[in-house]
Amino acid sequence: MERTFIRTWRRTQENRIWRNRIKYHTNLNEGIFDPETKKVRYPRDWKEYKSVKWMKQLKNTATVCSCALCKNERYNRRKNKQNTLLIILEQSEY
Repeated sequence: MERTFIRTWRRTQENRIWRNRIKYHTNLNEGIFDPETKKVRYPRDWKEYKSVKWMKQLKNTATVCSCALCKNERYNRRKNKQNTLLIILEQSEY
């Protein structure tokens, strides 16, 4: 009986911390990329963030992975090439 109480207490604490982390990210006004409409939407309530793929990672870790797959960002080759060209030009000037 003691063991099940500890398990439920841990799950309750885990959900509480997860809820607080989601609320924190909600206050930052981070958009969510919707793959169906291919647009970024901004949820009105913190409960809408619960179903997002990268928000589920906050249950186990305090920080979200910064890779493009976890953030659902689309790779833009043109922008990357422009940034690379600018870096090369800046280095060649010196």
